[in-house]
Amino acid sequence: MGSPLSPVLRARLARGATAAHRFHRWAHHPGCGAYLGEVIAMGRFRVCRGCSLLLAGALLGSAVGSTVALEPVPLAGVALALVLLGTRLRVSKLLSRAAPGALVGLAAAQGGLGLGLASVAVGLGWAVWRLRGPDRSPCTGCPQRVLAVCEGVAPQVRRERALQRWAGWEAAKAFRGPTSEGAR
Repeated sequence: MGSPLSPVLRARLARGATAAHRFHRWAHHPGCGAYLGEVIAMGRFRVCRGCSLLLAGALLGSAVGSTVALEPVPLAGVALALVLLGTRLRVSKLLSRAAPGALVGLAAAQGGLGLGLASVAVGLGWAVWRLRGPDRSPCTGCPQRVLAVCEGVAPQVRRERALQRWAGWEAAKAFRGPTSEGAR
């Protein structure tokens, strides 16, 4: 069964959600002082430092890999080893994100087998990262951890609540249909 909302309304709600969460879409960390080192501020927007380093490493590795012929098997293996090391120990994000990204980029740029191995390394790295979960150790000593909403996620929660009110109003208006001015 399809959605009872019209495609136009669904698109409008999706645009509203995108706009509401634009400021933190690429920074999946709380916005409090304990996590300031995990994000890069770009004007009103924030991006995750680890993801930015991973992307920068992959782009650099791809650029170098497109000019130099290398054996892809060791590159993908070392990339995966670095990712696994980063899940066991808390190491620098340069070592746990940028270096594996660069090695995967190098392997992928070799084409064929390298691209396949890079894809496997990325998939395994993602799965291991998801199993480990985020590092929430800064939250353990925070006095706000007992609150329903801490200051680190309060802006996202406010935006989400406002978005839900707006979406409910828009959906109700759509289901009510056009009304005349005198019918209110």
